Amino acid sequence: MSETLINSLERRVTEAERANIGKDAEIKELRKKRREAVDTHVKAMADLNVSLEKLTADHNAAVKARDEWQVKAQASPGEMGEKVKELETALRTRDHKDAWSHAIGKDLQDKVAIEDVWTKLGFKPESDVDLIVHAINLIASIVGVFVV
Repeated sequence: MSETLINSLERRVTEAERANIGKDAEIKELRKKRREAVDTHVKAMADLNVSLEKLTADHNAAVKARDEWQVKAQASPGEMGEKVKELETALRTRDHKDAWSHAIGKDLQDKVAIEDVWTKLGFKPESDVDLIVHAINLIASIVGVFVV
């Protein structure tokens, strides 16, 4: 082969190698960008999954609270009336106990339970009268003195 042909082929090989070197660098850069994009996407998906789990938990809690309030709102007046009556009775009993405790004093209160006194007297804390006056009159009637 002639030297001209060999030089021509070497020049073409050199040009082809240079072209490939540039393409290899370009391919490496594109692969690096793709890897970064995939990493960014994976991190974003993980963050979204965490947010989704939190929002799902919040949603479930809100649904539960809504359902509880819905049950309360749909309760029949009888059910609510019974609950109100039960709570009023508990408050009235507490108020009567407080009045009796005040009226009989600590010394007597330490010796006998207020409920035992009520049982012996047949007293039921159901009335809406002035609590202290009622308690003092009952105690006074036991002692035999009429106070108010």
